[in-house]
Amino acid sequence: MKGEEIDYDKGEYLREQFIDNAAFDLIDMQIEKQQLKFNKMENVNHPNHYKGKDNPYEVIKVIDAWELGFSLGNAIKYIGRANAKGKQIEDLQKAIWYIQHEIDGLLGNDKQ
Repeated sequence: MKGEEIDYDKGEYLREQFIDNAAFDLIDMQIEKQQLKFNKMENVNHPNHYKGKDNPYEVIKVIDAWELGFSLGNAIKYIGRANAKGKQIEDLQKAIWYIQHEIDGLLGNDKQ
C-alpha cells in the first residue's frame, strides 16, 4: 500500500465523524440521566444523612424494628439526622415537638 493514494470522500468522512460523535453524545446523555436518577433514588431510599442502606442502625430500620409509629418515629428521625444536615437545633426542636405530640395523645390532650 506504500505509495498508493488513499481515496476517500472528505464529505463522507466528516458525515461519519458527525454521526459517531452524535451517537457518543447520545450515549453520554443517557449515562448522565441514569446517574441523576440513581442519585435521586439514593436521596429518596437511603439518604446519606441516615448513614445509608448498609447501616444496620439506619433510622427507618430502627423505627420499623421498634414499631414506633408516626410521632415517635419522626422524633427518632430528627434525632438521628440532627448532626448531619446543618440544622441541629431545629431538628432537635422538631424531635421534641413530636415527643410532646405523642405524650399529649397518650394523656388525651390531642390539640390537632
